[in-house]
Amino acid sequence: MKHIKNIGTCMIWPILLWIGQFCITLLFLIVFYNTQIDKSESSKILWTESYQKQFSVFMEKNIYLIIFLNIILFIPLFLFVYKKLNKKKQYIRKNWLWPCFSLGVSSSLLFNILLFTIHKDKIVPTSFGMIISTGIVGPILEELIFRGIIYSKLSVNYTKKTTMILTTILFALMHTGIQIIYAFFMGVLFIYVLERYKSLYASIYVHCISNITVSICVFYLFQTSFHIQIFISLLCALTILYFIYAKKQNI
Repeated sequence: MKHIKNIGTCMIWPILLWIGQFCITLLFLIVFYNTQIDKSESSKILWTESYQKQFSVFMEKNIYLIIFLNIILFIPLFLFVYKKLNKKKQYIRKNWLWPCFSLGVSSSLLFNILLFTIHKDKIVPTSFGMIISTGIVGPILEELIFRGIIYSKLSVNYTKKTTMILTTILFALMHTGIQIIYAFFMGVLFIYVLERYKSLYASIYVHCISNITVSICVFYLFQTSFHIQIFISLLCALTILYFIYAKKQNI
């Protein structure tokens, strides 16, 4: 029961984020109903594919407002909670900017190539607003919650290894479909970076770089030949291995 209580307490924060984002989506759905839809046809909206597409376009047009709401509602709250749990000062250091950049790009490309080989899915170019949302704001929120709040809370009651496994599983389960596998491996990587540099800034940085890489590069990567993808995969794998096994002072 104690283990269930510990994990349940940690799950409050991702659930809170999920509820908040659901409420934002619901708010925009209400606005969409009242401004974009003919009242005589409003009852069909949730059941008609064309209306669902219209709502997606409506959300895309208002992406910057959605980003703004996420920033002002959630980031200050999760940052406040994290700082109460972890009072140790952390810094952005020049010595980890380049290796973390390389790691973020390499790991993102490698895992996406592998997953796309297993599960081919339609990939479309990403708008600038979505790059900001999924490449910057999303990673900041997820790192504050999972590698920040949850990791700090669990580390009080569990060993480092157990804490890493539990945090990564919880992080992966917040995703869906094939993305669960991707999130699990990336979650392990983010914790590795956090522990290596003793800074949440480092894991946020790697997470942002990896998500931005997915948003910008993956669509164009899969337009290339299979041989180029294999070459890029090998290059990325070597980069990751170098990062892991090189001495800290030399990277």
